[in-house]
Amino acid sequence: MTVEEKARHGRTAATVFLGLLLAALLLQTLLQPLPAAAMAFMVAVKLLPLSIFLPLLWRGRTQSVLWFSMFLMPYFCWAILGAFVPGTEGLVAMLVALLIAACFSASMLLIRWQRAAGLTQNP
Repeated sequence: MTVEEKARHGRTAATVFLGLLLAALLLQTLLQPLPAAAMAFMVAVKLLPLSIFLPLLWRGRTQSVLWFSMFLMPYFCWAILGAFVPGTEGLVAMLVALLIAACFSASMLLIRWQRAAGLTQNP
């Protein structure tokens, strides 16, 4: 497999992991017993900032991928804190933490393979 193919697969993997992360965050929010208005607000606060990165990741610009990896840090800290909650919420938080780690790893590998292939696209 060439480095260009690895970069393309890395871009796809990072985008897929982000989609799975968004689904897991939605599940985590829906498990909480909240009124409808509060539920809509929580979904917007959790999902909208991350969903901005979906088209940016698909384009594969190095700067966007770097910002995405840094943007994952507060989500990871919050997921680790939530993993200590007993029951289903804790398990979902552990799943979210694993998906965040997978997103971060895929984005770092994407940057590495893009630089090796000379495909770095800066704005």
